[in-house]
Amino acid sequence: MRFSPVEKLNFGTSDSGLLLDSFVHDRVLELFCIEKSDGRLEWRSAGGAHMALLLGGIELYKVRDLRDGAILSEIYVWPVVAVPESSWFVPDSVWGLIFENDYSGRDAKSAVAGLQKSRPDLWAVQVGFCYGGAMAFVCEELNLVKRFP
Repeated sequence: MRFSPVEKLNFGTSDSGLLLDSFVHDRVLELFCIEKSDGRLEWRSAGGAHMALLLGGIELYKVRDLRDGAILSEIYVWPVVAVPESSWFVPDSVWGLIFENDYSGRDAKSAVAGLQKSRPDLWAVQVGFCYGGAMAFVCEELNLVKRFP
């Protein structure tokens, strides 16, 4: 499922890292799959546009309470070195989710600091759902695909 990396990011984010122009809020997650180290999330906009977030070279990920017909709420995207410090206080945040039950607070922060130092080129992705559920990924490449009807 590997895709060609894009020369320039084909998506924008708000100052807080919220993925813009993705038409994600209140959309049903139609597909989620991981094959080897690549992932894909798909949904449709209210206008019918087919949207897909492609994640290449996944290094770490965790999915919690994903249900059939899950309703997307938001997607946040940051370089791993730019994940807000406040995310440590949110259980469904990218670091809180990936390291839940695996490390103590201090050990998780040390693991993230090591990752940020050794692989500053990686991306952190946080996917939230209405009515519960969350996903978090650390990956090498991101691509937002839009196909309009």
